[in-house]
Amino acid sequence: MRTIHFHPKLMQRRRRLMKIVRPREKERRKGEWAERFTGDSICSYPPEDLALEHYGAFLRKRTERVLSDAHTQVAPFSTSLFDGVDVRETVRNWHQGKIYVRIEQLVRGKPGAVVVIFDDEPLVPEDDDEAEPKFSWHMTWQGEHEDEGDMALYASDPFAQLVGPGIGRALYGGFLLNRPPGQMFGVWEDPHFGEARTKAEVLLRAALDYSAERLVVYVAAAPPRPALRQLAQRMDKKIVYVPLGQLSPVALKRLRVFHVLSDRNVRAVAHRYIRD
Repeated sequence: MRTIHFHPKLMQRRRRLMKIVRPREKERRKGEWAERFTGDSICSYPPEDLALEHYGAFLRKRTERVLSDAHTQVAPFSTSLFDGVDVRETVRNWHQGKIYVRIEQLVRGKPGAVVVIFDDEPLVPEDDDEAEPKFSWHMTWQGEHEDEGDMALYASDPFAQLVGPGIGRALYGGFLLNRPPGQMFGVWEDPHFGEARTKAEVLLRAALDYSAERLVVYVAAAPPRPALRQLAQRMDKKIVYVPLGQLSPVALKRLRVFHVLSDRNVRAVAHRYIRD
């Protein structure tokens, strides 16, 4: 006698997965997808724009919270409750029989422009460095509507890696987010930022120049040079440095990859070629 085991549920699950996860489409002939990039216009992929704006809003709120905590003092209750009872400190010192209250000091200014640097690169290659720059593509995007701000970035060449007809994939080296839209123009062509040593410094100088708010959020692996902090003071602004290692590496990894489309008509079919 021979025992045979059937697994109909596993087979059904496999067929359902094959319907959902389909193989990527390929070019019918070499260079077909590149033909869509005529050079007349390019645009971004809206879902990635939305994710970027949400992350910029998250960094602004996080900076406000951190600064508020840094300017908050805790003291035993005497004659006034000030800004309320600090429950955590009161419970921690319950054996003393005292109530602790919070004294919040006013933080001058709010976070405005946000600069995120994944990988810095010299603005002008050194004489002994013959290698091609890793982030050779520079761009200043204009917000398309009121819910979207302006953006300046440097990244790898999106036209070197095509994933669909008129769809190029690139990797951010760094980017600058600023609101309201329609205020930032030609960051990489502006001679006013000519004293910058690296591409990250160009974005930081542009953030100080264009930010409507006093505080500029700067996320990077290393803090900015003292000269840039002095520049911010002369402009009555302040650089709030956030170490890159304090943020979620999973969120940063997903955020760093983006796509460039040849025209707005490609947005209707882009989801078939762009996968998370």
